[in-house]
Amino acid sequence: MKLSKLCNGRCGKITKINTQCPKLKKRLLELGVRKNQIIRKERSAPLGDPIQYKINEYNILIRKLEAEDIEINTLEE
Repeated sequence: MKLSKLCNGRCGKITKINTQCPKLKKRLLELGVRKNQIIRKERSAPLGDPIQYKINEYNILIRKLEAEDIEINTLEE
């Protein structure tokens, strides 16, 4: 499942980052977005972009287009 499809308040485990852009991959790694990390969707902006996520106790903002490049497995809470 793509990270962009995750519902508010739900968690997922990152399985793959599919971007070919080195700058975007570096930015995501700096934000803590790595394989096997648990990420939680907090909320979306009124028009759906950007999206706020929580990872490693930090709140981060990722554009919807960027979230399309991140594959996750959803987790049950």
